[in-house]
Amino acid sequence: MQYNSHKQELKDRIKKAASEMFFKNGIRQVRMDDIAHNLGISKRTLYEIYDNKEQLLLDVVKYNNEENVKKLTAFANKGRTAIEIMAEFYRLQMKRVGNVNPCFFEDLQGYSNVLDYLHKEKEKNRKQQRKFIDKAISDGYFMGNINYDIVEEMLTSIRDNVINVETLQRYGKPELFRTIIMVFLRGICTQKGVEQLDALMKIIDTQE
Repeated sequence: MQYNSHKQELKDRIKKAASEMFFKNGIRQVRMDDIAHNLGISKRTLYEIYDNKEQLLLDVVKYNNEENVKKLTAFANKGRTAIEIMAEFYRLQMKRVGNVNPCFFEDLQGYSNVLDYLHKEKEKNRKQQRKFIDKAISDGYFMGNINYDIVEEMLTSIRDNVINVETLQRYGKPELFRTIIMVFLRGICTQKGVEQLDALMKIIDTQE
């Protein structure tokens, strides 16, 4: 039991350290030797936990995805409205992308198992997103006379093509966040939703 606990603790340390190194330098620039050296462990010990670099990378991506889900779930469980949750989702997305070296996303293309995982997560998120939209409609925050299949495509496009390192560097997180929220989210809100969104953005603007 104590051995398993120690092994899990070491595995968690490896994931956290590898996350920081991959995100800062890109995947290709980080060798397993570098990770072992950074942690002060032997390469043999590292390979006892992870057979290869792709296995470790997959765990890193899963770990960070799960952490983001936990943060958003904890936020949503505090009695937040649909407007607040949607705004927090985009804030977390921009924070995540803004802290990652662009090389990381380019290097991901060479790891098929990781890409397969991300694709499955994307499909799962689409289903969860639709449930969220339906709830927002029933609560009176989003308009019901809109084709939300198109809305989902727009959401995906914004996440994948607009929220990236280049645009974040060009405009800054606050400006990009505010523009996406006010142009996209405000456009599908009812009057009730617009009033709450405007009030929320006034609070957010004072915090930036």
